[in-house]
Amino acid sequence: MKITDIEGYVLDFPQDPPWGYSKGWVTSAPTLLIEVSTDEGITGWGEAYGPPEPIHELIQNLSGPNVTGADPFETEKIWGMLRHEIRDHSQSGIAMAAISAIDIACWDIKGKALNTPVCKLLGGPVHETLHCYASAIRYTKDPDQSDALTDPVVPAKRYLEQGFSAIKLAIGMLDISEDIERIKSVREFLPSDVDLMIDANHAYNSKTAKQLAKQIEDLDIFWLEDPLSQDDFPGYRSLRASTSIPLASGETLSGRPAFRDILVEDIFDVLIPETGLAGGLTETKKIFDLTDVFGVGCTPHGFASVIGTAAAMHLAASHAPNPFTTGSESLPFEWTPPPLDRFGNLAIDPLRCVDGKVIVPIERPGLGVEIDRDALRMLSRVA
Repeated sequence: MKITDIEGYVLDFPQDPPWGYSKGWVTSAPTLLIEVSTDEGITGWGEAYGPPEPIHELIQNLSGPNVTGADPFETEKIWGMLRHEIRDHSQSGIAMAAISAIDIACWDIKGKALNTPVCKLLGGPVHETLHCYASAIRYTKDPDQSDALTDPVVPAKRYLEQGFSAIKLAIGMLDISEDIERIKSVREFLPSDVDLMIDANHAYNSKTAKQLAKQIEDLDIFWLEDPLSQDDFPGYRSLRASTSIPLASGETLSGRPAFRDILVEDIFDVLIPETGLAGGLTETKKIFDLTDVFGVGCTPHGFASVIGTAAAMHLAASHAPNPFTTGSESLPFEWTPPPLDRFGNLAIDPLRCVDGKVIVPIERPGLGVEIDRDALRMLSRVA
């Protein structure tokens, strides 16, 4: 079997209602899907995390031509070749996102060719069902008061009713005193057995992050995610020394070296690699294994279309908790409920989260996602 072609699709998922986070307001969430074709008629889907147009251009002009004629079963060989090609020019970002998308598509092809789900190829499903956290309380406008923000307790109540046992709240768009009030109101509303994560999306400097952490120290926060820039190691060391709140990061990092450097620093309790940026399934599985060596929790980043989400699900399903003992539990899996998701009816048989749990599609080959071509055309813009 040989790779013959790679086609890209830049998709726009309208966000209705628009939502905000530390970087501003979001009305449309784009992504890049690629379809890798083979000479045996089997195709595989991949997804890249990041700005879709430049990633697609790199795939068209560099990564794609380099894999034409390659055997998609040789994922280690393809990954190494592509990584070597960009080594002198980029260690992360767009170049690694391009490699990630191609790698995910190759795993999809392997699974389809063998009539086997990807998680079995990764070592077999340790979990057939994943417990999820609702990654969905962001800033939205109150429909009854156009200048006011929706009370975060309103969506928290909705996700609690949907059966989620963990919820993530976005902060970093307001003054910290206002965000602290949002955190307190949600934490006071949620039962004590429902976990609350906080995601700042790199909003603060070290001083402000420490002020925030000090004031929410006693609120039983499950983790505080990305309060600082991902490369601010001194700031994270200082924050780590000043708070007992578990710290999380990793969605913007690429490759084992970046994760190795963070693990050596001992500044995070949880790492959240994005399969569409960290290096695809081939590299992200190794990152998961690396976190085990350091005794750090790991769970995939999950804000993606059905392709990226399915890839993350197969990875999470195949990863045994460390230590793998009776009663061991894995960290919850990130899930973005509608209307803030990026699914857009793309899947003919959609992935569904019911009562806060999602079933891994182990009865289907490859990633287990069949794309609806009509929906793909509706969501696509020229790539």
